[in-house]
Amino acid sequence: MKKLGTILGMLILVTGLASAGTVTLKLTDFGPHAPEGGPNTSAGVYTYPYYFTITVGANNYTEVPLLCDSYDNEVWQNETWQANEYSISSVVAGTDSGLFGSGNTYKEAAYYFSKIIANPTSANAVDYNWLIWGLFSASAASNSTYQSIYNNFQTNNLLVNPADLTAFNDAGYVLYVPIRDTQSQGGVPQEYLGYSGPGGGSPGPPPPTPEPASLALLASGLVAVAVKFRK
Repeated sequence: MKKLGTILGMLILVTGLASAGTVTLKLTDFGPHAPEGGPNTSAGVYTYPYYFTITVGANNYTEVPLLCDSYDNEVWQNETWQANEYSISSVVAGTDSGLFGSGNTYKEAAYYFSKIIANPTSANAVDYNWLIWGLFSASAASNSTYQSIYNNFQTNNLLVNPADLTAFNDAGYVLYVPIRDTQSQGGVPQEYLGYSGPGGGSPGPPPPTPEPASLALLASGLVAVAVKFRK
């Protein structure tokens, strides 16, 4: 029974740490909107930025530039769907998860995204978006455009290394994981990365934080665990 009580407390604690917020995404256009670097096409596909209206409750955030990490999925202009908004830090911690890969892979994607934000040129938008696609898609990684970009970055020692990734601050980076497609095309919409920090173009919603109910669960979990340890 003591073990059961401890496990229950930990479950409540983890539930309290959940950081999801449900939003509505509407793809509005592909630019051009300086200085984010678009619109850009490469090998017949759009790269960063895609522009969205993001609805959170009664609030609408317009012309929000997002980066697509889903090479194999398709969306259409004016398509609308719902998504869970997660902070990248919660994905890295394993509290939340995306459609593809591990938490550290998403942190790597955010690292490459930061390079576009720091220097938002069309060339950077193309190169780093392809590197991100290659993290999550075998078909992207086998594309000759990706291979050329990857080889160039490898030759010039521009690929992220473990030390850089460990030092990278992922605060402000968010992941929009689709819940369902509300359009007639069917299938799964794309997943997107966003950034709400300084220098990121038109800001979107801030990374989600635990709601009051979640905070209450968190407090309950802490109390339950503390009681079990005291006993």
